[in-house]
Amino acid sequence: MPKHLLATLGWIGLAITLLLAACAGGKPAEMELSFTERELQAALNKADMSTRLLDGLVVVSVSGQPQVKLGQPPERIGIAAQLSIKVVGLPAMPANVKGSSGLLYDDAQKAFFLEAPQLDAVTAPLLPKAMEGAARAAITRQLAASFSNTPVYSLKTEGSLKEQAARQTLKSIRIEPDRIVARFGLL
Repeated sequence: MPKHLLATLGWIGLAITLLLAACAGGKPAEMELSFTERELQAALNKADMSTRLLDGLVVVSVSGQPQVKLGQPPERIGIAAQLSIKVVGLPAMPANVKGSSGLLYDDAQKAFFLEAPQLDAVTAPLLPKAMEGAARAAITRQLAASFSNTPVYSLKTEGSLKEQAARQTLKSIRIEPDRIVARFGLL
């Protein structure tokens, strides 16, 4: 049987099942899709985080891949990253940052992105004190720029029936320790 026919039959079966479930319960059909911290980290590890940001006299670039921890702090994604900070006239300096991020679903791309990073701590012993404020601002903008271009999870058109069905309307996102749960309403 051709692959596209199998996919169509699968969609029809899924649609009938969801329609019957909605009619029986009297509520619109919904489904949950979750992905783990490990899946989130794997997506970031594959992403190109080499974006450099020039912010006045400060250039910030990400060294390696940010590490994530779900639910730390609650309802946010904890982030730890190693950066390189270059201040005009000085050699590049290593820096370690810790912070957190929210999660955004882009319906057009059918993908989840980290958003609105907040810095909790910046450790850069070689950075002059007078440059700390500019460096924090540049780091926040660098992380936001990198995250806005890097989906951390994309719904696949060729994925499981559950993932294909989830490509509908997002109702809510919940960040828990070790997993993210997205609830979708089906049309």
